[in-house]
Amino acid sequence: MITVFGSINIDLTFQLPALPSVGETMLTPAFTEAVGGKGVNQAVAARRDGADTCFVGCIGSDEFGERAETALQREGINVEALARVPGKTGLASIWIDELGDNMIAVASGANSLLTSESVLPSALTSETLVVLQMEVPRAETERVITRAKQNDAKVLLNLAPALPLSSTALEQVD
Repeated sequence: MITVFGSINIDLTFQLPALPSVGETMLTPAFTEAVGGKGVNQAVAARRDGADTCFVGCIGSDEFGERAETALQREGINVEALARVPGKTGLASIWIDELGDNMIAVASGANSLLTSESVLPSALTSETLVVLQMEVPRAETERVITRAKQNDAKVLLNLAPALPLSSTALEQVD
């Protein structure tokens, strides 16, 4: 079993001829919308590779949250621990130029309300690989790492976006 504790966003991606300068308006004919976030991307990759996958995250009570939950269910990902809270689902605006360079802004929304208590005890066993990243509250990520190790689970951390993490937490990462 793979348990992913992490972010879930709706990604709005804009293909641009160049990245805009400060104060510049750049027009493009269209954008794409997809369910993303580092946590969801990890869960989808694990599931598509054949692993039983549980996603622990937090969505808002908006239409974006509904779309995100439906997309995870379509992938066959267990969403039993997906929390729905009042407010907005995370949203990312991604700008990509013709060379593939990008700029990304993320509004954390419901991701900022995710807590380690959302991880069910059944999702932390010696047969579990816990996968994390840094798009949810740092303190909660550290708590999940500690809980995972207390239950003999393996821990895989993508330290992105690059943010400080305590040495105690880092030493527990497999």
